[in-house]
Amino acid sequence: LVPKEGVKKKKGVKILDPGLCAMCTYVGVYSKLGKAYAAVMKWIEDNQYEIASPPFDSYLNNPQEVASPEELMTQVWFPIKKNS
Repeated sequence: LVPKEGVKKKKGVKILDPGLCAMCTYVGVYSKLGKAYAAVMKWIEDNQYEIASPPFDSYLNNPQEVASPEELMTQVWFPIKKNS
């Protein structure tokens, strides 16, 4: 993630406006990534926030470069805002 200012737009890259996010880092196989989504969504609800726009993932390593799928690291990001 980088600041929006001065970033050259590339194909397949979405530039987001700055804002508040809830995030967790999940370590494990992609097929169980839903557990990370559920945990962040629970935190959002428990702490009186709401989802402001669609969530997104940031992949921290490459499946072809790890010894095991259990070593995959993914950040799950939810743009949020405080409930009114």
